[in-house]
Amino acid sequence: MMTDFQLECNLHTERIAEDLDMSRLLAQLQHVPDAGIDAQSGAECMQGTREALLGDLKAWSGDPAAPRIFWLDGMAGTGKSAIARSLCLILRRAGIFGGSFFCSRGTNRDDIKRIIPTLAVSLAYQFPAYKRTLLEVLRKHPDAGHDKVETQVERLLRGPLREAFGDVLPILVLVIDALDECADQKATSTVLTHLLQVSPHMPIKFFVTSRPEQHIRAQFERGDLRIRRILRLHDIETSIVETDIALYIRHRLHEIRRSMAASEPSYSFPAQWPTDADIVTLACHAGKLFIYAFTATEYIQSVDPVGRLRRFTGLEITTGKPFYGPLDDIYTFILDKALDPKHYEAKELHAIRRILAAILTVREHLSLDILANLIGIPARRIRVMLQALHAVVDVPPLDDVGVISTFHASFGDFMTTPERAGQFLIDRQTGHRDLADCCIRIMDSELLHFNVSKCPTSYLPNDKQLCAALPKQLTYGCSYWSDHIVALKDASAQLQNLDSVLSRKLLFWLEVISTLQQPNRASIMIMQLLTAHQLHMADDLSQFLRDANIFVVSCREAIESSAPHIYLSALPSIHSSSKIAEAFWPEFMHVPVIMTTGINRRRNILQHIDTSTSVEAVTFSPDGTRIVSGSGDKTIRIWDASTGQALLEPLEGHTNWVTSVAFSPDGTRIVSGSDDRTIRIWDASTGQALLEPLEGHTHPVISVAFSPDGTRIVSGSTGQALLEPLEGHTNWVTSVAFSPDGTRIVSGSYDKTIRIWDASTGQALLEPPEGHNNWVSSVAFSPDGTRIVSGSWDNTIRIWDASTGQALLEPLEGHTEGVTSVTFSPDETRIVSGSRDNTLRVFGVISDNAHAPTGRPRVAFSPNVHHFPSAVGTSNSDSSSPLLSSLEFHRHHPISGDRPHCDHVSSGDIFSFHDGWITGPRGELVLWIPEEYRAGLWWPRNLLVIGRSRITLHLKGFVHGTDWTKCYTPRGAVDYIFPSYIDGLSL
Repeated sequence: MMTDFQLECNLHTERIAEDLDMSRLLAQLQHVPDAGIDAQSGAECMQGTREALLGDLKAWSGDPAAPRIFWLDGMAGTGKSAIARSLCLILRRAGIFGGSFFCSRGTNRDDIKRIIPTLAVSLAYQFPAYKRTLLEVLRKHPDAGHDKVETQVERLLRGPLREAFGDVLPILVLVIDALDECADQKATSTVLTHLLQVSPHMPIKFFVTSRPEQHIRAQFERGDLRIRRILRLHDIETSIVETDIALYIRHRLHEIRRSMAASEPSYSFPAQWPTDADIVTLACHAGKLFIYAFTATEYIQSVDPVGRLRRFTGLEITTGKPFYGPLDDIYTFILDKALDPKHYEAKELHAIRRILAAILTVREHLSLDILANLIGIPARRIRVMLQALHAVVDVPPLDDVGVISTFHASFGDFMTTPERAGQFLIDRQTGHRDLADCCIRIMDSELLHFNVSKCPTSYLPNDKQLCAALPKQLTYGCSYWSDHIVALKDASAQLQNLDSVLSRKLLFWLEVISTLQQPNRASIMIMQLLTAHQLHMADDLSQFLRDANIFVVSCREAIESSAPHIYLSALPSIHSSSKIAEAFWPEFMHVPVIMTTGINRRRNILQHIDTSTSVEAVTFSPDGTRIVSGSGDKTIRIWDASTGQALLEPLEGHTNWVTSVAFSPDGTRIVSGSDDRTIRIWDASTGQALLEPLEGHTHPVISVAFSPDGTRIVSGSTGQALLEPLEGHTNWVTSVAFSPDGTRIVSGSYDKTIRIWDASTGQALLEPPEGHNNWVSSVAFSPDGTRIVSGSWDNTIRIWDASTGQALLEPLEGHTEGVTSVTFSPDETRIVSGSRDNTLRVFGVISDNAHAPTGRPRVAFSPNVHHFPSAVGTSNSDSSSPLLSSLEFHRHHPISGDRPHCDHVSSGDIFSFHDGWITGPRGELVLWIPEEYRAGLWWPRNLLVIGRSRITLHLKGFVHGTDWTKCYTPRGAVDYIFPSYIDGLSL
């Protein structure tokens, strides 16, 4: 019996571990739970309405031979979402419902990249075979939820579905509602194009609704009729729609009468209320707009239904207006009553407008109590202020935890369009300013503090320990303050207040971002702010934000894995001259201290851009604001040089690797060369091909460029030479470039050297600069011709004096595989590089010779191994794992210029080193080491480290494990002085 009990316990433990692993992997997709059918507050079609249409959809969904994609196209207010909700319930009852995503503009449901991951999670929870295949994909591609949309379709849907279900005919239906409300139109077009292409090869169907926007309409109208079916909802005969709307109005008015009779028996209705004439009049006013009928009945039921219906049926509807004319009339009618200055004081009208502005500009739907906390207006007062607007604003009736929002997107369109709203216009600037102030106020409050996530230990990553749930108003404020500030034309007051908050709470803000598993979000927010408002912000704030971005990008691995290691690992690794060190080192004394010798600790990486494919060529736009890259997946991509965000979907057309890219001098065009032996020219703003491919090369095109006046293109291939060769290299030449004045040529070679030549005589000008220990793959001159940058398969970038050949800086490190392309920015302050590690990196190249840290004491172990134990002090009361009591590392060998390979642990070892983490015997996260420090890390038992750099750790006072929170000493609690022991330790 005990054996059976033990077996059951082991099985239970194993199931829990599997469930945790599954939850962790699925969480990486960052799906949107409130986008599914069960989270929607709107009603489905009323019984007896839309019967023919719903019957048609039911037949389509059950017919394996029917087209794979059904597009329901209709103007705003025609009832598309109600039909989508009804279909979801029909599919669920039939057992063929795969999942749903209800898009919503201006919220977290308007990101096209969240649709496929959310549908994938829905499928995984319903179908075990699909779930197993999906989890395997996520183990191989943990960032699959952030791939480009067509890759998401392949990796998250087509591949796992075919693996799970084979080539069977469609048995499931996925529903996507209001696709037009997604913010990125180009990406929306791309995902539709790809779905139309691959849907015949997937055992699944798609039901899609949207307005007839051009970028959506174009994809469906040129698709194969055997693949897609289109129904234009607004083209259905008016008589059919009016009959359904009249039925709906009749039902709602009788429902209002019954409800009023039950709640207020004294209220008197005429015997024939409502009359047939009333119903016909309202139905005629509504035309084909169900939202009109809904809004009208919502308004009528609020107060005095008899009087309101009488006024409504007497309402004069303007003829000759556009499609939205009747809807504008009803919105104007409601607002005339709700915002009547005769009934409200000016202060009250201001409060109502402020609440409406917040509802229309929030980035995700919020519950009433959270919105109240965010904007500082009590929930009860919001209810009172919106009492006359219940026809257009959905206020939760019973409690404050329900979502508050407009009933329909058309009301927001009306309120924010000057020519439609007139005197009722809501300026989105007002909403963004208010919400920006609210976000900053929330972060400045006691809600944001050290260890806000309440992580119990520093030994476990975020996703493997029970951290506290964060208040929703705090997560909103921390996630969206930049969105609202960036939207402002004048943000001077907000920037001043933000400076005050971040200078004290930057690390606490990053802790929230880490807990929310949004590692890329921090850098994007910072760089969006700098891009939008740098010209108007104080120099100190600008420099602080730039240093903050360098900190976030350089320490991304630690920040995304563990909130405690923001303080324990990331903070100690930065240079003492950083504004972040200046602001926060004094508060965190009980953390490791890193001593560097022979390495520049000033971080150069400004941006780290994951591309999901090898990067073969990169260059800046002439104004330095964009980066274009060519990749091994045959595409060209355009990036924002400040934020690292993709500006367009990948430019497709080449049929082999893209090996070279260049901007035209005016930045309006891009030229690309490829191994497919063609040259293509693209519009840099839209991504559209401007000409048919230029053909003529008989070998792969390896280099392309515009002439200075932009009228000509020069290309190079691996074909026949045009001049006598310049001889000197002892192996293949991989890259050549002219100096800006055309007098010199620089070349890089497989022989690991760089050579500089006289362009007119072909003579070598200098001895080859040496330093790379692998192939030199790319070379380029700086715009002023004084420097040369080189990239190599030794994973580094080097900068050379073009006149002397001397190295100007320590090698720029960060790439984990060969560097394939390098170039200077036009202002010469940055270098962009591409690599086979599937990333682009942007490096700052302002010279910094301050290798030795200053300010905070940097203390190292004595090189004498016998002194080592006394130099290491720990402070950890976790008796179950006295990790640093002995510091017995495995494979203690001298480390020189090569990266350590320490993935193997013998049975007697305590510590191991893998992927930058020093870990304990049970995988405890002890300390994260930045990549540029790993090569020269001085391990215990090393008698000597010989190489260009040496990194040593001082761990006296280092708190970790369950004691990690003792690392923090609040500002002002203790004076910050140099410890007296610094002079007593030798190097």
